[in-house]
Amino acid sequence: MSSGYIEGYWESIAKEMNEDYVNIGNYFEIVKKNFLILKNY
Repeated sequence: MSSGYIEGYWESIAKEMNEDYVNIGNYFEIVKKNFLILKNY
């Protein structure tokens, strides 16, 4: 395996993890909004 292959491999993992972090962030935003809506009732 060349170092270029390993770098590309880590980059693809980092991209996937980044997308997961974005999804988790959106999930928490949705939960927070729903919580605020319920609290206002």
